[in-house]
Amino acid sequence: MKNLPVKKGVTDLAKLTVGIGGAVAGTVFPGAGAIGPMLNFAIEKWIKGPEKLLLAELKSGNVEILNDEKAATFIPMAYRFFEAAKEGEYEHNLKLLAEFIKNELHLDTPDPSGFARMARRIEG
Repeated sequence: MKNLPVKKGVTDLAKLTVGIGGAVAGTVFPGAGAIGPMLNFAIEKWIKGPEKLLLAELKSGNVEILNDEKAATFIPMAYRFFEAAKEGEYEHNLKLLAEFIKNELHLDTPDPSGFARMARRIEG
């Protein structure tokens, strides 16, 4: 499992869009060019960081290939994981969620709703 199921180049496209938008905004509004680096930092923090964390946890549990049934349950769990990351959840909590996903994928029948309940408990 080299990449999570996302469209390739989305992060690069977002960075390019931010760079162009920052340059255009900098010509129209003085000082607005500083927004670009801040948005690039946000992309790294809320997309690439959690992705690396989840992939590392899955690799540590030898989760490499998912059959159709497990892949169908992985997608809602991964979506909920990235929603928690987007909302600014602490890295420690994201590690707990990633470990929970890993453990669920080792079960015969993973339970995405159980993962969603666990995510809500951790948020609280």
